[in-house]
Parts: sequence; structure tokens; C-alpha cells
Amino acid sequence: MRASFPTFVAFVLLGMVLFAGTWNGSLLASDGALYAQSAREMLRSGDFLVPTWQHEALFEKGPLHTGLIAVGMAIFGENEFGARFASVAMAFLFSVMVFLFARRLGMDRPAAWVAVLCSVFPQVFFFTTRRPLAEIPSVALGMLGLYVLLFRRRWLWSGVVFGLVLLIKYPIGLLYLAVGLAGVWSMKHPFREWLFALAAAVLVAAPWHVYMGLRFGAAFWDVYMGYHLFGRMSHAIATSAGPWFYIRVLAPRDLVFMGLWLLGVAWAVYRSFRHDRNALFLLMFALITFLPVQVSATRHVHYLVWSIPAFGLLAGYALYQVSPRPSLSIALAVVLALSGMALNIRHMTDPDYGHSSKAFCRLARQAGLAGKLSGTFQLYDPDLTWYCDQAFVIWNHDPVFQRTVGSIPMLRPFVRQLNAAQARKLAGANAILVTVKRFLPDLPAACAEVLSSGMQNEMLHSNLALAGFSAQACRMLNNPVLRRYK
Repeated sequence: MRASFPTFVAFVLLGMVLFAGTWNGSLLASDGALYAQSAREMLRSGDFLVPTWQHEALFEKGPLHTGLIAVGMAIFGENEFGARFASVAMAFLFSVMVFLFARRLGMDRPAAWVAVLCSVFPQVFFFTTRRPLAEIPSVALGMLGLYVLLFRRRWLWSGVVFGLVLLIKYPIGLLYLAVGLAGVWSMKHPFREWLFALAAAVLVAAPWHVYMGLRFGAAFWDVYMGYHLFGRMSHAIATSAGPWFYIRVLAPRDLVFMGLWLLGVAWAVYRSFRHDRNALFLLMFALITFLPVQVSATRHVHYLVWSIPAFGLLAGYALYQVSPRPSLSIALAVVLALSGMALNIRHMTDPDYGHSSKAFCRLARQAGLAGKLSGTFQLYDPDLTWYCDQAFVIWNHDPVFQRTVGSIPMLRPFVRQLNAAQARKLAGANAILVTVKRFLPDLPAACAEVLSSGMQNEMLHSNLALAGFSAQACRMLNNPVLRRYK
């Protein structure tokens, strides 16, 4: 299938839009910053098999996710662009795969572009391209594996690609293997092709799992399978979102795209009863990837990325069948492109999601505090580890905070209860803690320096503050750089 010159130009423009501004701003103070720091540690240690954060082993995901981020950093440096490069590059691959999928399903080029735009330009997806998370690389490679299996009929290469997905985020790999089985059935391919692809995927992914199991034993499997899969499915982690969480998220942000997705689903249901096997496959694609996310007790916005390609393809397929003339598809594609860029203009021009943490670490270096910060108090902010380039203990005295944050395996080694005895130890060590202004009264601090920049992340909107635990710590905080910043 040859690409026309307008298609080539359109993909060049889309690539420019996807990469726009990714070298600016700061990372969101959430898991993306944690994985960026993990990639930095991987590069420095040279251990590409066991990802770490603050030099403790991470068991939540396979090593390939961190490795892809590390590749970006190795090429472009330990900065925002290096951390985001893998996610954005994979988003471009994802857009190509959606287009090729649409064409193989019989859509013309304008309808295929509607499918692409309905997949790439929802804010839920575009914002995720600015975060070094596992979702976009997993889904992009999952789409590649499906395409090779269902349309190129190369089960070996498909299995290799699926094995790579299992080494990034295995729940997505398992779901996309299930989608592959649905596609083989709906397209009447021989079942053995899927079995061979599954065997190849297992052969690719198994050695690392065996190595981790032998090296770390039950500690690895308890987190990797127990917490990360069954624990998240049965108990809400960090959030307690209700069953309408995803509707509440999409309605104010991506109402137009959500409407097109729902129309595509309705049309596919109708066409499935008319024995349209392509419609049936896309419907099963959407159900297989969305239902587990919906029934899971833990719900996060970026989980929607798992099923976005199915919904985008459903929208394009419905449009093509309802109006096979290209004029309507062209008009809608232009409207979606312009509105999508308008909706995502902030993420393109100023993806600055952790400004105060980045500014704080810069000021800490200027004030001579680099490496002298002993931890945080009532505050989980992985941006501090990333931008200050040092490990932080997470002190707290709130049982709810201890129970919530301390229950997360990758944070558990760093969560400590602050009591009188520990406070005396901190004072003896001339400790300085980072906290937020409203928690200062809860600290037995000798002095405090409030920083005026608002810290913004998913959970907290407040002002960063420094608290010293000794006279020497107070002298370090009595710094003209910090006084100017107040």
C-alpha cells in the first residue's frame, strides 16, 4: 500500500504537532517523573534489567518501558525532551498504525484520517504524550503487533512485537493478544496463527520474568502480579473514582470526540447484526480493551489510552459507511484537526506541569542546599527527585497518608512516620524538609522558609515550604536567594 504525497505531508504536519513544545515546561509531579528518574538511574548504573527508583528495585512494569525513556535521554540528555521523546515518537507510530488499520478495513483516506484524528487529538491522549508513561508505547506496539498478525499474516514478527509489549506493560500486552484472537476469529484466519504468535510472545518475554523471579523471588511476583494486577483491579489505588469516572473526565474535555466514539459504537452494533465482520471486530476491540479498565477499582485518566484506537477506528468506520463520499470526511477531518489543535494548544506550547518543583530545585542549588534536603513532609512529589536529582524520604504523621502512600510498593521503602524521636534525630542531623505551607504548623520545626510558587499536581494545590530542624539548618535557610523568592 503506497502512501500518496498528501498523506506523507499530512503525517509530517502531524509529527510536528505531536513534537511541538516537548522540550519546554516541566514534567507532571506523578508517575511520569518517577519513570524519568528511573531511566536516569538505569543509564547511570548500566543495569538495563532491573529498573529502580531512588535506587530501590521497581517491580511494577517490565524493563523496556524504562529502557525506551533511557534511549531518549541517552540521545537528547536528561531533560524534558529526552524524557518525553519515547512517548511522543511512539504516538507518531500509533497514528501511522491507526491509519493503516483504517485503510485495511476498507476506509478511504479521508475517513482513515478521521479515525487518526479521533484517536490522537482527544486531550486524554495528547496530554499523555507529554508524560513518560507506559501507555502510549504499549498501545503503539500493540497496534503494530495486531496489524502484522491480522493483515500481514506474519505470526512470528507479530509475536515478537507482542512480547515487547509484555515487557513494557503486560496487562496491555495480554489485552491486545486477546484482541488479536478476536481478529483472527472474525476475519476467519487459521487459529494456529494466533497460537504461534502467542508462543513467540512468550519466548520473548519469558527470560526476563524468569530472571526476576529467580533473583527476587516472591517479592517480585507479589508486586508484579499481586499488587499491580489483582490489587489494582480489586482495590482503588490512590483514588476512589466512581463508575462514572471516565464520563466525568471526557465530558468537559473531549465531548465532541466522545460523541463520535459513541456514534461509532452504535453503528458497529447495528452493523454486527447485519453480519459485518469488520464492525464486529472493532466492537470486540473496544470491549476487550475498555471493559477491564471500567470494572477495575483503580481508575486513571491515562487508562483510556488502551481503548482509544478502537474508538477512533469505530468513528472513522461509521462515517465511511454512512457517507462513502469523501467530501464529508474531508470536512470533518479539517474541523477535527483545527479543533484538536485548539484544545491542545497548552500542551503544544507550554507543557509546564510541575513548574514550582522545577523552580524550587533550581533555587535549592543556587542557595547551596543541593544534596542537603533530608526529605519531604506530608508530600509525595516525584518531580523533586527528578529535578533536584536526589533521593527523598517521605515523612508524615497522618495515618491516612501513611496508609495510602505507604501501601504503594514502589513508595513503601521511603515512607516514614515522624514522631518525637525521629524529630530529634532530624534535628541532630541539621535536617531540612520540603513541605507545603499549610503543613508547617504540624512540624516541630525550628524555622521555616515559605516559597511563593504554587506547586501544582494531580492531588495538591498549595505553596512549597522549607522547614529546618536545628539552628544550623536555620542558618542555611537564612539565605538571600530564598529571601528574595518569598
